[in-house]
Amino acid sequence: MALAVSLIATAWLLVIGTIALRMMQMRLDGELRYEEYWLPKLHYAQLPSLLLILVSNLLTLRDAYRIFPTLLAAQYFALGFTLLATLEYINYYHRQRVHFREQYGSAFGPMVASENHVKGIAVYGAAARNWFEYLLDTLRYQGLVAGDSFENTDEKVRLGSRLMALVFLENMSVDEVKKSHPELVGLADAIFPNGLFNGKSLEFWRQLGQINFPAYWAKCDAHVLAIRGASDFVTYDVDHKLIADVVNSKHPDWGRSVVLPNSDHLFHNFATEQESMANFQKGEFNTAIATMLKEWIQEVRDSKQSDN
Repeated sequence: MALAVSLIATAWLLVIGTIALRMMQMRLDGELRYEEYWLPKLHYAQLPSLLLILVSNLLTLRDAYRIFPTLLAAQYFALGFTLLATLEYINYYHRQRVHFREQYGSAFGPMVASENHVKGIAVYGAAARNWFEYLLDTLRYQGLVAGDSFENTDEKVRLGSRLMALVFLENMSVDEVKKSHPELVGLADAIFPNGLFNGKSLEFWRQLGQINFPAYWAKCDAHVLAIRGASDFVTYDVDHKLIADVVNSKHPDWGRSVVLPNSDHLFHNFATEQESMANFQKGEFNTAIATMLKEWIQEVRDSKQSDN
């Protein structure tokens, strides 16, 4: 059933992609035109490839978690993409593609690239460690950014780590945790409203926690740029450096970790993490990310290093 849904969704997204592609051609101009960003020239013969690029970058695994409740279904969704990618007449352009992924997409990007060759992957606001380890960091760091004291933050991390371990590692429901651990009721209601975490099912996060992301980065066989915004309080330097280190361990100098000034988790131009947290979703887009990506993509395409 999930496979059938994924194929239907893929066909529908191609229709949406056709419309979006036409809109982008008509409306985007300046230094970052669509055809310059992805392919040097646009021909009707390349339309299937262009649509696949557009759909895969905007609407595949990056957003699949919003469509399907679990990673298993998201993988079936990716299968529709894989079937399309095997068509011989798009193979060349498929191999020249550069992916850009952000937030959760940065986790799914190497999963796709490990089985579908791309020339490069750029990620922004990424997590690359064990997901449970990353979540514990968010409990501590975001509390400090918000102005909480070190001692209060430590106590919240103690309770929060226990709560998350019961839910994500021991597979207990939120109601079961609240019943057996009354001291965690208040925190459970705050972290898991309506039995969800960050608007998604617990099963999604449990499956995410089982994935060895460095193993996928080691297999993706692509140039990688890992970008963290300097005012991004949601993600951390350690994950972006880890991505570059893993890639460089397999392909020296293929991985790079950089910090983009005046850019938060949503690419808004705040100078500090505190400013971003106080005004989250209210800033202006920092166009420096577009310049950085364009320059890196050109560098990768000009590289003489083998992609085989």
